[in-house]
Amino acid sequence: TTWRFYALVAFLGSIVLIGLGTCAYQMFNGFGVTGINNPLFWPFYITPLLIWHAAAPPPPLPPRHPPLVHPPLGGPTEDFGALPRAPDGAAAVLAAAGVDILFVPTVDIMYPPGANTRVDPGPLAMVLCGAARPGHFTGVATVVTKLFNIVSPDIAFFGDKDYQQLKILQKVARDLDLRVRVVGYPIIREGDGLAMSSRNRYLTAEQRSHATVLQRALSAAHDQACSGDTDAEGLARGILQTIEREEGIELEYAVVVDAETFEPVTILQRPARALVAARVGSARLIDNVAILLLGMCDEH
Repeated sequence: TTWRFYALVAFLGSIVLIGLGTCAYQMFNGFGVTGINNPLFWPFYITPLLIWHAAAPPPPLPPRHPPLVHPPLGGPTEDFGALPRAPDGAAAVLAAAGVDILFVPTVDIMYPPGANTRVDPGPLAMVLCGAARPGHFTGVATVVTKLFNIVSPDIAFFGDKDYQQLKILQKVARDLDLRVRVVGYPIIREGDGLAMSSRNRYLTAEQRSHATVLQRALSAAHDQACSGDTDAEGLARGILQTIEREEGIELEYAVVVDAETFEPVTILQRPARALVAARVGSARLIDNVAILLLGMCDEH
């Protein structure tokens, strides 16, 4: 009887120790951090990890206050110094929005001397925006992977406006077995339909009126597909022609591709994505929309 008693005590004690150890591990490895809200691009090149408690719902998207710009994200032809930084009072505004923790590392913390390891996202990073901005998505994948490892979130939200970036990061998380779910957040549009972006500030009133053609062209293609049009090449051609008719637009690309692989699509047989990029004045703007099959649009 005595040995059974001591065996039971040892067994219960081991359970307690395992439980305490698990709690300690989770405490120091970010467990309980439900998510991070657009750590890099809301909507600028930013680093604040907007973290909230597991018991609370995700907060509304924060104001556009970027505390840190990441050097590896800019392409070789981009003006890194011109990217906007955070204004005074950003932390107070974010706190008022319900943010529990604001993580604002400095460049030397994120990129100490000799830190030259990079995450290569593969072929998906070489097309469309990746072709126009060589090395950009390698920088994105690298810094996001670092942030995921530092914070260990369960969920990370990235805006659908940067759709190629979203799919790349979902693939990076999947390929590298990162314990985080990367979720897309619907595009937020301004009153005139323009997708919200830091670059909109560089548009004059006239340029802005021309730039809204991007959303109009995409919306028309979406509506055509929802009406039963399965000619993906025709949809892409319609987007291109609509944009090219508008003054002041230097179109970079207008495509309809597979929503996951970014392979060109000829006939719609599964959900696709229409994506555009164009220069309006000094601003490079991107936008996109889901291209769905007949019968899927109401659900979407």
